[in-house]
Amino acid sequence: MQFISFFLGLVLALSASKSSAEVLLDGSGIVGSLNLASIGPGTGFDCGKFTITLSGGPNSNILAGVATKANVEAVVNNFPNYKSIDEGVSDLRSRMVSGSECTFADFGASATCSRAVLLDASEIYYAGIGNQGNSAQSFTYKIESCTEAEKAAATAASSTSKLSVLAGLFSATFVALTLA
Repeated sequence: MQFISFFLGLVLALSASKSSAEVLLDGSGIVGSLNLASIGPGTGFDCGKFTITLSGGPNSNILAGVATKANVEAVVNNFPNYKSIDEGVSDLRSRMVSGSECTFADFGASATCSRAVLLDASEIYYAGIGNQGNSAQSFTYKIESCTEAEKAAATAASSTSKLSVLAGLFSATFVALTLA
């Protein structure tokens, strides 16, 4: 009977951990003008959720997302070589984990952005926030593990994105073959 109680308790504990997220990091920071601020590092997760809230409300100069350690280092190393802010922003966007980009630009946009993204548990990741404006921006953040539902949604979004790319490639190939 004691074994059954232990087993049921273990099953309930495992079930609870899959349906609720674990807060890994939370806090606040300031990203300076024309600068980047990173949150992390984190590793060992196959899905992570990050939430960024801008203290001053929506701001079109702010971009947030998740990138691997190698990609963060590449952006930092390239920083002095960018010919313009737009070139730096474009490079940063190209290095973000798919589906992790947050912008706060639209009229009526929220000052909070939350994304659940698929990760490689063997990689080291940073969440980050970039400011291409002329004044510092304060923010709060929370990094969590994903619930099973969030992971399933991130997986579905990733699959839809891959299908769109494949459909586009197929269409382009078909047009090229038709024209040839």
